[in-house]
Amino acid sequence: ATQRWFSGVLLTEDAQADLVLANADTVDAAVDITIFGPDGRINAPGSRGIVVEAHSARSVPLSVLATVEEPVSLLVESSAGRVAATLRQRLWQGTTPLGSDWVPPAVAPATELVLPGIVDGEGDRQLVVTNPGERTASVAVELLGQDGRSAVPGAAQLDIPPGTTRSLELSPGLAGQAAGLRLVSEQPIVAGLRQTSAADPAAQDPAWTAALPALDADGRWPVPAGAKAAIALLLSNPADTDAEVEVTVGNELGGEGTASRQSVPAGSTVSVPVPSAKTAWVRVRSDRTAVRGALQVTESLGGVASLALVPLITPSGQSVEVPPVVFDPQAGR
Repeated sequence: ATQRWFSGVLLTEDAQADLVLANADTVDAAVDITIFGPDGRINAPGSRGIVVEAHSARSVPLSVLATVEEPVSLLVESSAGRVAATLRQRLWQGTTPLGSDWVPPAVAPATELVLPGIVDGEGDRQLVVTNPGERTASVAVELLGQDGRSAVPGAAQLDIPPGTTRSLELSPGLAGQAAGLRLVSEQPIVAGLRQTSAADPAAQDPAWTAALPALDADGRWPVPAGAKAAIALLLSNPADTDAEVEVTVGNELGGEGTASRQSVPAGSTVSVPVPSAKTAWVRVRSDRTAVRGALQVTESLGGVASLALVPLITPSGQSVEVPPVVFDPQAGR
């Protein structure tokens, strides 16, 4: 694509962020990075005209471009050509690693956004909202909880000046429940959420979610987990009417999988447990509802409460034949 947004990126002294750019086209691409910080756009030397040669990929260390104490949002644009952009975040405490994860791209600026994938339990839940426009944005924050719609204590309304990013800790008002968020603004905004899996820094693992588009009629995703992990499908419905989806759990032996119907009440979030022993993929079918979703994977590894989130994004309007998916414990090592 020619544009990608990433929200909730950390560029502090104890954080490392790397933007990975891949160019599959036959012509070179030129990429510009705009950083929206708490005091406005940040002048970052070296952030304009980054060349990605044809049929190649390169990694851009963002921490050398700027150091900011608060979370920021990034606009990655191609002034020539197209690129695929992903962002990897690593966190440290001195020389001790505190975990790493991929920051999912957020949808383009809009006046209504939905963020699924807020996990249950302890830890930070930091909402990050950016106003890229020229006028102040007044943002209403609505919680899509397990019992329906409600306000988040202390975060019902946010005023965000032009060109700035604001962050707000939501964990005191969430009471440890799995949820989603619906944001409504007079001006187009971008939003993401950074969370951790535990209150103790020595045991926590970070994960990011972002404002996502609604699920298309059919989508299938691999499950990146072993037999000891706990897996849940988090589905948020911002609409005023209930939604029905079909969830199919497939195993590594192939076949059609096991299907079940799941109701997602209006204005709420449901957590659907997924058997982990031999689950290789999850498929979600719907009648083009407003439902958003994320796949939550947790596991205790060496005293760390490991956490991963897979945003459920479908290629809207396309019919894709998905090849068989199997679990490979050596993948990514």
